[in-house]
Amino acid sequence: QQLAAHKAAAKWAATSTADKAAQDLAKWRAWLKRYQQRLQQEADADVSPELRIAVMNATNPRLVLRNWIAQHAITAAEQGNYNPTRHLLKLLRDPYNGHAHLEVTVTPGAAAAAVAASNSPAGVETAGKVGSGVDVMAQPPLETD
Repeated sequence: QQLAAHKAAAKWAATSTADKAAQDLAKWRAWLKRYQQRLQQEADADVSPELRIAVMNATNPRLVLRNWIAQHAITAAEQGNYNPTRHLLKLLRDPYNGHAHLEVTVTPGAAAAAVAASNSPAGVETAGKVGSGVDVMAQPPLETD
């Protein structure tokens, strides 16, 4: 496995920028052609754009938990701030929903900076109150089902 990785690295090191760009362009055009063919097949089958979008949104989660997001919540919880944990729990219970009012607004750089340079509790910004107006951020997270 390491030998294969070494060979791949040597191949890329020997590839000029122009050759890499040409290879990327060819791969991009091939993908685009396949995508256009798929869209045409769906159009020929009378698949509406609305149905295509609904299937796509039901298949692809709006939120994928990343290590830096989880670490941000863990670090905040260790400092007594459970807001990011509750926030992520709410998002992850329904990752396919748009959650327009509950977005993860911290960036990887901001999370790292908060963890490394601050002793204050770090948080992920939210709309604060959800649903019936009960502040779901006021207590430690409950165990999940």
